[in-house]
Amino acid sequence: MKSLFIIAFSLLTSGILVAADFDFEYSKANEADPHNRISLLHSLLSNDNLSDEQRGQAYYLLGYTQQMLGDNLSAVNSMSNASAYYDRAGNIEKAYNSYHALGGMLFKTQSYASAIKAFNEAISLGNQSSYLVDTYSIMAACYAKEDNYDSAILFINRAFTYLQESDRVVKAKVMNTRGFIFMSNNQVEKAIPDFEYAIAFGKPVTIAYGLSNIANCYRLLGDLDHALSYHELADSTFSAIGGSDQSGLLKNLNNKALTQIDLGMAGSAIHILNEIINQETNNQAVLEQQKFAYHQLASIYKNKDLATSVSYLEKAFEIQEIELKIKKESQIADAYFYSTHQDILKESNTMLASALDREGKLFQVVIILGLALFIVIILLLFRLKNRLQTKKQSLKNIRNVLNS
Repeated sequence: MKSLFIIAFSLLTSGILVAADFDFEYSKANEADPHNRISLLHSLLSNDNLSDEQRGQAYYLLGYTQQMLGDNLSAVNSMSNASAYYDRAGNIEKAYNSYHALGGMLFKTQSYASAIKAFNEAISLGNQSSYLVDTYSIMAACYAKEDNYDSAILFINRAFTYLQESDRVVKAKVMNTRGFIFMSNNQVEKAIPDFEYAIAFGKPVTIAYGLSNIANCYRLLGDLDHALSYHELADSTFSAIGGSDQSGLLKNLNNKALTQIDLGMAGSAIHILNEIINQETNNQAVLEQQKFAYHQLASIYKNKDLATSVSYLEKAFEIQEIELKIKKESQIADAYFYSTHQDILKESNTMLASALDREGKLFQVVIILGLALFIVIILLLFRLKNRLQTKKQSLKNIRNVLNS
């Protein structure tokens, strides 16, 4: 009994020590600068004694840190690990958050089909209504990016189903997405009221996108003066936000320059386009805007300076090569997500099967022991019965002798 108590106490204290060590190391990594944080998290994850919950927590932070540093491939790998480990640990809320974050990462790398699959993994975990509005809204945007407008409308309507009418800020974001779907499908008249709602009630970043989108609508309608004025408003709003959405700012500047060219303001457009191409980045969305800017500059110089025009086209082709490399990495990341996810869940299933096998064998042992105990009890009862009968016969014989 004493030895069992010692073993139980040792297991309990070792578990507490592992948890305490993890909390200390995780906290140290979280407080470190991004590059050191990655090194510390990799070291932490090399510990074989971590629970699935702890692995999920470490991979989640690692994924966001890698995304912050522009390493989208590694970020997708880490977040896919986080989602699978949280899923296996049975932490539904954190698993949902991880799948949702993974979908957002894949969306930003333009891996729209994979993003949809990640969001579906999140939804399959259950009705997390506080997240479903955003999940369905981004899924709708994914379908719109793939020109699947029927599915886009279906999913944006699902977002509205879970939307609380009183939450105007969230509604503004969803309205902005629906407006984008309408605009992408050339339903400009339907799009403008949605963008106006987004501008009226949204957060600054939603307002900035709403203004930029209305500018694009007016451009599609041929009203270039209105388009330019909205682009300028969007430009001011994006600048006020800071560098939190560089790609949105540069996309608006590109469209503003395009409008200026059509209005005969090539000089102003060249100034804006040079501002775009001088950005230093490895962000895929920003590179896309820089490529478009180089194409616009090549078009402007085509009739007056052919050599300059050609040099701009060469720059655009260089970016295209980088984009192809990033796209290949994204495809690898997609494959890694599904292989990793399946491997972890397969490992989980193997563990479950092993546990069930152990339970089955234990059940068999219990049955055998039970039968053995039953036989022993029967034998003891039979023996006791024989003894009682023997004593009874002895007493009867004694009475007979006394009576005689």
